[in-house]
Amino acid sequence: MRGIFYIALLIALCSCEKQIPLTKFDFTEKLVLTSYNNAGENIGLWVSHSVNSVSIPKLDDIDGMAKVLLKEDGNIVFFNTILIEKGRLDLPIAAKLGSEYEIEIEFEDYPPILAKDIVPTIQPNTNLNGLVEYGDKYKATFSIQDQFHEEFYLVELYVTGKQKVGLDSVYASFPVNFSSPDKVFLSNISTVSSTSNFGVFSDELFNGGARDISLIFSKSELDEPNFTPSNVKLRLSSISSTMFYYYMDLLENNHIYGGPLASYSFNTGNIEDGLGIFSFYSAALDSVSLK
Repeated sequence: MRGIFYIALLIALCSCEKQIPLTKFDFTEKLVLTSYNNAGENIGLWVSHSVNSVSIPKLDDIDGMAKVLLKEDGNIVFFNTILIEKGRLDLPIAAKLGSEYEIEIEFEDYPPILAKDIVPTIQPNTNLNGLVEYGDKYKATFSIQDQFHEEFYLVELYVTGKQKVGLDSVYASFPVNFSSPDKVFLSNISTVSSTSNFGVFSDELFNGGARDISLIFSKSELDEPNFTPSNVKLRLSSISSTMFYYYMDLLENNHIYGGPLASYSFNTGNIEDGLGIFSFYSAALDSVSLK
């Protein structure tokens, strides 16, 4: 989950326009919920509050007791007053494929927040079909078997290997920026020359069949200090429609995540009376060796 969380957080915070004078806006602090949950794993939450900064919008973690209610398919599965430490909250409930979850959080004098989302019904089916080397680049092609109902996907690429830390060699993983000649991705990979460390797409044009998608990346993406790469790893996630459209908004709207126009926008993710996102995905991994 950590990779997906940092992708959204970096887009949201780094894209905010610094030249907008925040003092011109009537800013209201709200709770911000960030929650990306993999099917089969316990539900985790990061709770913060939006801050009207002088230079850029930012978030502050919260600490203290909060009242938390979680429903699974309409049934209460967790209801307690629980300690939030440095914004982190982990619930002892594992997300189930196809289930709907609804969460309510009350904290101090902030408006209570409510959100709901449905876990994808499938585990994605994919294979990474090797690497082709040409010049200073690699091309990785993965196949995906489309389902007959609408699905949304997030693809990420990583390089793994051993990194020297002092006298020890430890396992390390780094995100890889890639482009694609295939016209399936959203605007973050709109041309073959634009790169990103993730891609988001829907299966609208797949028509229930198999599809091969190519990802192109520079060999320099494998260069990290004291690092010996050994494998390229693909992570393909089937994501909820909530998560898909939130990514679209992050790419198109600089102020979704507690920025200066947040109080004036209808776009608050799927958080009622707050900001952020409560969402689910199911992921599949495959890797190939670097020869």
